[in-house]
Amino acid sequence: MVLRGLEVLIKISNTASNDVCLYVSDLLIFLCGVGQNRQYILQSDILSAVFIFCKASEPDLQYGGALLLLNIATFSVDSALKISDNDGIEILSNLVLNNDRQDFASCCSESIRELWRGKSMKSTTLYSSKLCSRW
Repeated sequence: MVLRGLEVLIKISNTASNDVCLYVSDLLIFLCGVGQNRQYILQSDILSAVFIFCKASEPDLQYGGALLLLNIATFSVDSALKISDNDGIEILSNLVLNNDRQDFASCCSESIRELWRGKSMKSTTLYSSKLCSRW
C-alpha cells in the first residue's frame, strides 16, 4: 500500500505544475523522515522525481529536491552511491552555484558531503575485502 502511494506521488511529479510538485516534495520529505518507510523509498523510483525537483525553475522546489537527496543519501551507502551514479554531485554543485540562499548552500553542501562519504565508505569496504582475501 505504501509503495503504491509512493509510486503515485512520483508519477504525479513527472507531469504536474511546480505548485503541485511543491506539495509532493513536502510529502516525500515527510515520508523520508519516517524510518519505517525507508525500505519502500529505496525500492521506489523516487530519484526520478527528486531530480525533476532539483532541475525545476522554482527555487523552493529545488531546495526540496536537495533536502530529499540529503535524506536519501543518509539511508545507506548504496543509496548514496545510487545518487552519485546518477550525477547527483553535479546536480547539487550546480544548485549551489546558481543560488544565493545560505540555507540552500548548506543543504547542498551537506548532501555532497554525504555522497562523498558514501563513495569513500564503498572504496574502503572494497579495499578491506581485497586485503582480507589475501590473508
